[in-house]
Amino acid sequence: MLTAINERSWSRFKELEREFVNLHCIEVWEDVFNFRVLPALDKD
Repeated sequence: MLTAINERSWSRFKELEREFVNLHCIEVWEDVFNFRVLPALDKD
């Protein structure tokens, strides 16, 4: 997912996001995005 973000591949990111939500649920995705993905992006 971070690779898709780094490559600015919005369509790939959305695809991976949908897959994650289908596997885990939207609430888990919100936690992962807020506490894992966003902090990783802030380092750039």
